[in-house]
Amino acid sequence: FNTHFLHFMNHDYRFVLMKRKITTIAALAILFVSCNNTEAEVSAETQIPESTEQEIVEPEPEPEPEVLTTEQLVLGDWQFEYDVDGTVIEILLTLREDGSYFQSMAGNPVDGTWEFIDEEHIVVKNEHIKSEEGQKWQIVKSTPEELFIDWNVAGGEAKVLEFKRKS
Repeated sequence: FNTHFLHFMNHDYRFVLMKRKITTIAALAILFVSCNNTEAEVSAETQIPESTEQEIVEPEPEPEPEVLTTEQLVLGDWQFEYDVDGTVIEILLTLREDGSYFQSMAGNPVDGTWEFIDEEHIVVKNEHIKSEEGQKWQIVKSTPEELFIDWNVAGGEAKVLEFKRKS
């Protein structure tokens, strides 16, 4: 009985060892497969793109300031004040795009027309100017805030009037 029992036990023990080996191999195989899948998933997630060039976004260039012509700069409402023997005289001048103008000198309003005759000169006409050609004014300086006019009144001396844009 003893031999038989030992033989049975030995046979049973070998079976247990084989079962353990198969289980270990199966566990290792599963672990190996799952590790490979995890590495594939991780490598797919952390894969560095082939092109690492970054798109360079350049800022939009600032628009160049609009260069205004003399014809554009003279349009609008202007004001000039000067002193004559302690009395302040105010001249208001409005040059409109349609060729009309308004002028008020010392509170006396006058409406008329104006036009450019060249880059530096305009001619104004109104009911008080006797000459059919009108009165010729020279634009000495024109900026968005200043308009200097050489106002050569017929029979009088030339005078540069330094108008400021009326706000």
